[in-house]
Amino acid sequence: MPLELPPLMTSTSGTPILTPEAWRTLRRPELLELFRHYVFGRNPIDRPPNLTFTVTDESPAMDGQALRKQITIAFTGPHGKWSFPLVLFIPTSASAGSGPAPVFLYLNIGDRKRIDPTRQIQSDVWPAETLIARGYATAAFQVDDLSPNLNPSGDRIPQHDFRTSVHALFDPPLAPDSPRASDARGHHRRLGVGRQPRRRLPTN
Repeated sequence: MPLELPPLMTSTSGTPILTPEAWRTLRRPELLELFRHYVFGRNPIDRPPNLTFTVTDESPAMDGQALRKQITIAFTGPHGKWSFPLVLFIPTSASAGSGPAPVFLYLNIGDRKRIDPTRQIQSDVWPAETLIARGYATAAFQVDDLSPNLNPSGDRIPQHDFRTSVHALFDPPLAPDSPRASDARGHHRRLGVGRQPRRRLPTN
């Protein structure tokens, strides 16, 4: 049975969305709330306290076509602190002062080699060289550095434990067998495909 999505340009009360103002003030907030409820969960914070960006390496890359920056992003939460690495490539023309370049950010799930900062290994899923050649900057980080999806062996973790991921910094402390709130950030309400009854999104 296919998923039935609500009409894009009609509000939940049935009002047609006919103007940009109606989109900004009525329909867009409704759609964002649907995504919070059914997909992404609720963001516990807007910006982590003490958020820092530390450049640990800065060097030419891609035969001089790009400047590579390896950056450590660190922050604190109510229950601890966290840090993770990010690699950023900037077109040489932009780094030379021609103005900022738009950035494509890639979140890698799976094989870490896909985002090899040396570019000795390249992957079609992150075409960094192509983006640089077209004047874009691009950055990438490994999702497992924030919320582990893989065991050290490379096998996917069958049941995610949010107590061992970045979510634990901001979630209320959980007892060992207590379930996490279904609308908590990052807790996909549709992850249990096959374990939960299929539901329709509200259309009115």
